[in-house]
Amino acid sequence: MYKKLICSLLFIVLLGMAGNVQAALEPFSISPSHDGHVGNDEQLGPDDNEGTASAMYIRDIDVRRRVSFVSYDILELQSEQNMFSDVYFSTYGANSGTIIVYGVIEELDEIDETTITWNTAPGVKNDPAPAVGESVELDYDDLTPELLRFTSPGSNVRDSSETSQALDDFLNSDTDGIVTFIFAPTVGQNNCIIRTKDWTGGTGDVYLGGMFTPPPTAIAINPTNGQTNVPRDSVLSWRSGYYADEHDVYLGTDVNDIGQAGRDNPLDVLVSEGQEEATYVPPTVLDFGQTYYWRIDEFSSTHSDSPWLGTVWSFTVSDYVVLEDFEDYNDYQPNTIFDTWSDGYGDDNNGATAGYGEPNFPDGEHYLETYIVHDDEQSLPLCFDNSVATYSEISVSTENLGVVQDWTVGAPGALVLWVYGSPRNTAGTDQLYVKINDAKVVYDGDLVRPQWRQWAIDLSALNTDLSNVTQLSIGLERTGATGNRGVMFIDDIRLYNAAPAVSTEEIWLEAEEADSLTAPFQIYDDVTASEGQYIGSEIAAEGSNDNPPYPNGTASYTFDIVEGGTYVIEFRNRSFISGDSVWVRIPGATTQTENHESGWVWFDVFNAIDYWAWEAISSSTDSQDPTVLWTMEPGTYTLEIATREAGAAIDVIVIAKQTD
Repeated sequence: MYKKLICSLLFIVLLGMAGNVQAALEPFSISPSHDGHVGNDEQLGPDDNEGTASAMYIRDIDVRRRVSFVSYDILELQSEQNMFSDVYFSTYGANSGTIIVYGVIEELDEIDETTITWNTAPGVKNDPAPAVGESVELDYDDLTPELLRFTSPGSNVRDSSETSQALDDFLNSDTDGIVTFIFAPTVGQNNCIIRTKDWTGGTGDVYLGGMFTPPPTAIAINPTNGQTNVPRDSVLSWRSGYYADEHDVYLGTDVNDIGQAGRDNPLDVLVSEGQEEATYVPPTVLDFGQTYYWRIDEFSSTHSDSPWLGTVWSFTVSDYVVLEDFEDYNDYQPNTIFDTWSDGYGDDNNGATAGYGEPNFPDGEHYLETYIVHDDEQSLPLCFDNSVATYSEISVSTENLGVVQDWTVGAPGALVLWVYGSPRNTAGTDQLYVKINDAKVVYDGDLVRPQWRQWAIDLSALNTDLSNVTQLSIGLERTGATGNRGVMFIDDIRLYNAAPAVSTEEIWLEAEEADSLTAPFQIYDDVTASEGQYIGSEIAAEGSNDNPPYPNGTASYTFDIVEGGTYVIEFRNRSFISGDSVWVRIPGATTQTENHESGWVWFDVFNAIDYWAWEAISSSTDSQDPTVLWTMEPGTYTLEIATREAGAAIDVIVIAKQTD
């Protein structure tokens, strides 16, 4: 067996590579971006995730049915001229055993060890999954043919596998920069264990190593080709071609100009000629929403084949700039929300608190909200008390946010923020507003409805100097003689060229207002629910796990579709126990998903948490659990929900048309 060491000094010269360049093979060795294992046995069930465990298991014995995954980011090693050769795995063992290696097909190769389970993993039978404890079955539709088979080393020993042409070919055929492998056991294999990257000191990394051909052209570009939502102040960067000592940079908005321009005919898109740095800083911020094209030509002062003309790449600039997303704060000074945003602390006339005033840290509470979030991981609870004070306002200096104070750059047209009400707020007593400098705009939406709503403010209508915005304020003021106490949630404050399109048709249904409701569904009271009530069931109807119990255990709702098109249905729901799925259907509507043979959708991904949250209906019959898109022509329809398991609670149903 011929094995290569990680620190191999092997250096091979190949002749006749692309462009008649004499290109040197260079060794590479990379660590995994993700690694982990999944199981279908009594200890590690099909819905369980092992997270960042220190070991991966490759087993197929009576009590352990396990496979492992290893994923690598090879983008920086890729180019049109690049080729991988003599690739191998270097593993750090715990218990020796045979490992069969397959590649995961490109459409399914993005995995995350913190979330993956047997039921969500590619390459294993999970549609449906075999009975718990049954022998490992692979789903070969998700996999390449076998790439390699090797014996892992014993405890605390690192060793490298053999190489294989199939493994080289798999890497050379990749186009998205991510490659993922499944490590599968042989039948009846006992106790194969290898260490993960999370092993002490990272010594357990499953290295992917071998040789690759460094190209003469620029690679590893940033922004990546086709990337969207690129920041307006981005710096272009790349990895220099192997021989390059100078670079020509072309940048513009016309793809033909970028492709045809040269030093003799720059076409106003040769923005930097003969520079030594592998970065380029545009002289001004990039335009909102604009698609740019760029190219890097590489020059060598010593190589006869110079220059090497680059490929034309593209990227699209984000159509917004973030002013505040509340993600950079924590519970410790100087990084708390009130270290940046001022509130009513010490001011009897101002009833605002930026964040929760006295969170219970031992119970997992924080100053900011981590469950009711529009995007990412945190939102701002704006707590207000206008029962004594006349207003509740929080303010921030744009300088402290670290954002541009000249809001005319790029001609943004709208300030957009997302707001979310609370059923405990009192309707009609208080008014939400935003102030930009001293220009006030009031919100005409509902402060009670527990739903994220986009609030778009037309900047052109403001009577203030937008070239010098120094302060942003958000508040609530009394609308009458008395006000009340409550909370509004704020997230994702952004400047847009034009406010994003939102659903043109939305139907809000209170779950407890069903046209018909049959046992075991019933109505429950809850002050945190919209309108104070929700529906649920304590005991699921017999046999509902396999087939909808209709007409027993069913809630039905009549609604009208006005525009017609594609719609998504969301539940504001929660789960009180682990059994928490329901059946859903709309007779006369069509879906793009694979559903139960009866036509009902099996919806099985309720939040197993004790708080209300929004979830779009997805089909658990479909292997990838996709969100269901319901296609409906204008007309009257009936939404039906049937019990499947106990524990599911539904507060609100929203049927929203997808934006074009």
